Amino acid sequence: PDTPAKMATVKGDAAKGPHASFIKLPAGFSAPLHSHSADHDVVLVAGTLTMTPEGGTAKKLGPGSWFEFTGKKKHVTTCDAGADCVLFIAAKAAWDLVPAAAAK
Repeated sequence: PDTPAKMATVKGDAAKGPHASFIKLPAGFSAPLHSHSADHDVVLVAGTLTMTPEGGTAKKLGPGSWFEFTGKKKHVTTCDAGADCVLFIAAKAAWDLVPAAAAK
């Protein structure tokens, strides 16, 4: 989709350090293999999200699901068509998205 992901930070500063934020991914959204510098915990609030860790098995998650990513693990994130995905994220550092192609 042409609609980008949106972030609303409710505590801290996502650009500078630890924070708590909601992220909205439009229905049909897909982020190819990537990682994040910050370790983070996630609760899926709405929608159906598919998480696929590099070399791992895809997991389809529904509202209320919780997961964490630590150690800059590479993964693919997709939001199923039909409904936007809303995630609540508690990150331990500033937020970024590092494409796998650029990671060294």
